[in-house]
Amino acid sequence: MGGKWANTAEIIGALNLPQRDTAVNYVVDSIIELIRGKKLQPGDRLPAEPELCSLLNVSRGSMREAMRILSVYGLVEVKRGDGTYVSNSEDSISWDPLFLKFMLIAPSETEMIELRNALERVLLTIAIQHATQEDIEDIRMAHYAMKIAVGKRESSFDELAKMDIDFHLTVSKATHNRMLNSIYCCIMNYFYPYVHKSLQVLENYGNQAVKTHEAALSAIETRDYEACEKAGGYIVNVWESLVFTRDNDE
Repeated sequence: MGGKWANTAEIIGALNLPQRDTAVNYVVDSIIELIRGKKLQPGDRLPAEPELCSLLNVSRGSMREAMRILSVYGLVEVKRGDGTYVSNSEDSISWDPLFLKFMLIAPSETEMIELRNALERVLLTIAIQHATQEDIEDIRMAHYAMKIAVGKRESSFDELAKMDIDFHLTVSKATHNRMLNSIYCCIMNYFYPYVHKSLQVLENYGNQAVKTHEAALSAIETRDYEACEKAGGYIVNVWESLVFTRDNDE
């Protein structure tokens, strides 16, 4: 047990969001808006599921799916037999205002693809310009960690997803551009659930991801701007074909 109960009256008073396309999205948006407005604080215990369903006028199925999504993003913690709590990790990326804004916007597939397409090429170009030998070694280590894990087929989907994201964040760190790194970190963490689910349903996702990592690493190692342009496009094309084709096929 732990954490104070969230104030039900404040929740009712704070919720004036229009219902979006689905009940699940409405619940996710509502909880995020309450967090942003400080009506829900880290460690707060949410009302029991039946009460929350009544407050938001949604079914239990929609509520559970919304809580699963919020849990994956690290915003809430579901404790079986106890309740659901607002995450206490206020220093995590999930509490970044930009990250919360992404969650509320719920960008379309096209918007995400266009954004990443623009960022990957810029990121690799700046990494080529500023990466130190220590940075390049860190990128190599991140690459080989996932390559070995994919080959052994012993790691969990969660571990592989984190390795995939970690590789890209290591490249981002090599830019030595704090603003770009902060934005990219938010974006990649927003994409985490997409990567995680793709690893679960696509047997070749891990191998394809490793190949894109190899292309990026090679471009940085050789300081090859033409290879960098190709690697950026390759990363986005593979990511788009695997992640979003899988979503459309479901």
